[in-house]
Amino acid sequence: MHLECGDGAGTAILAQTARTVVGVDRRWKPDLTSRNGPNLKFLSQPGPAIPLPDQSADVIVHWSATGMAEPDASILLAECRRVLRPSGVLILRVESARRVGPSGREDESAPIVEQ
Repeated sequence: MHLECGDGAGTAILAQTARTVVGVDRRWKPDLTSRNGPNLKFLSQPGPAIPLPDQSADVIVHWSATGMAEPDASILLAECRRVLRPSGVLILRVESARRVGPSGREDESAPIVEQ
């Protein structure tokens, strides 16, 4: 499953090597369903719940988990745990803001710098 699949380009790349890929996004684009194919499907995620059954995914890829803060991150992780099979894998890319001082080291009093 590709979570927050956006325009579906990354999902289509995953489908080139995976048996089945489901792209899910909260910012639904109706034209994505026209890209559905034998091993590729797109679904809308209208709320925090991932629209898949419990333990139905071997892998979840989320490349755009930028700036997620509590409680959003907790909800996302709980949903991923629900949907993943017991031996499933979550691939999560998280970017966060850091406070970096003039020395280049982390410094809580410095302004926030996006990575």
